[in-house]
Amino acid sequence: MDYAGLQARAKLDLGRRVETLKADYSAWTAEARATALGLGPRQRTALGDMLAILDDKQRAALKQLDAPAAPLTPAGFADAQATLLIEMTGAQELWRVFRFMLGQLEDPFVQRPLKAAGRIAADCYTIGIQRARAIKAIEPHAFREAPLVYLEAVESPATAGRADRMQDLNASVRQWRNLKLPLPIVLLPVDYAHAIWTYCALHHEVGHNLDQDLGLRAEIRGGLIDVVAADQETHWRRWSGEMLADVLGIVLGGVGFALSLGALALLLGPAARYNDLDPDAEHPPLLLRVRLLAAFLRRTGVAAHAPYADQLDAIWNAAPRQAWLQPFADGVGAVAALFVGPSLEALKQHPITDLNNQMDADHAQVEALASYLLTGKKRPDPLAPAMRPRLVASAAQLAVWNGTPADAAALQAIHTAALDYLDLVPAVTTLAAEPGRREYLQQLARDIDFGKLRRREV
Repeated sequence: MDYAGLQARAKLDLGRRVETLKADYSAWTAEARATALGLGPRQRTALGDMLAILDDKQRAALKQLDAPAAPLTPAGFADAQATLLIEMTGAQELWRVFRFMLGQLEDPFVQRPLKAAGRIAADCYTIGIQRARAIKAIEPHAFREAPLVYLEAVESPATAGRADRMQDLNASVRQWRNLKLPLPIVLLPVDYAHAIWTYCALHHEVGHNLDQDLGLRAEIRGGLIDVVAADQETHWRRWSGEMLADVLGIVLGGVGFALSLGALALLLGPAARYNDLDPDAEHPPLLLRVRLLAAFLRRTGVAAHAPYADQLDAIWNAAPRQAWLQPFADGVGAVAALFVGPSLEALKQHPITDLNNQMDADHAQVEALASYLLTGKKRPDPLAPAMRPRLVASAAQLAVWNGTPADAAALQAIHTAALDYLDLVPAVTTLAAEPGRREYLQQLARDIDFGKLRRREV
């Protein structure tokens, strides 16, 4: 064996390994199987196109191992092989995330709740994009397919503390969640699957997807310098992405989302692990987040939100907290006014609340459904146009909040009744396809640069 022989063997080996991606994803994206999994035709097309483009990119890198005129030098071959390996491993890593999500849809233990979560996420994304198109905040074709939900075996990302802890929370999946993919990825802790009131986390998660599409964060973050103390600005700027997703969570899920996250934050906030201000955390301190949620609720313009904001504030006032938190809490009102209310250039001079122009009607539906989930009486019409899948999670959360279930059986009854009701709510109307849209999604796939992602990890 000589060096030329090693090169020849490596090319044969790598050629065989390149073939595995297409062989695997083709079986999963075949029409019959994808339909059985519950993927819509356009979701299937978007996923198939993305993977085909990634496959083409790795095949193009494979061809670079064959010099057109003369064998590559050892350094040239090594560089070409390194580039190929980045394309191969990146494509496989991303495909593994989607493959795992598709596999979960075949798992009898989580199949039903996962499909319910998918419907809620799709509804959140659809109404946000519908309104964005209506106010001409995006081009008619410049939106993605409905998100797919990934059940991950970690604690809620809302409880993450220092940056090194965040890296432990399935960092690979989060890398792809934060990338603008043709099919957005939405994360949900796996233990949430059998507690539908916790699906309110989807309102926040889809908020991240909408921010990616609409580019809201930079504009809002830029205004922080004018409303917060100078020694606090770096913290508020670092938290701005999560605060924006919380605002969008309220826009999409109303009091259900606010109470869901608020309850979690109030219970976990006094823990010893949160005693100190984390200089690297992307999430606001948990107890500060409660004050923010209450302030955001008050600024939606929905009168029925105010009593729940009062409840959150009352519990916050009684909660033990560190002294360093108070200066930040004092600035909550000004921060809330920046995030909720002003007209945004990114939204063509509309406020962020215009991404859902039916919040009053949403709340009426949520209250009526919550009452039904608690009493079994006066079931709201699931076929009514105002009833949407995303409201079912909010109603379940409100039922748990107002009903204070006495035991696990009572909680299970709310969960089961809400899932049964959700099954009766019609599917969300698919957003109309516009000329150039498939090409737009394909370009998103071409823009994935695994080399940059690898450098970012280092």
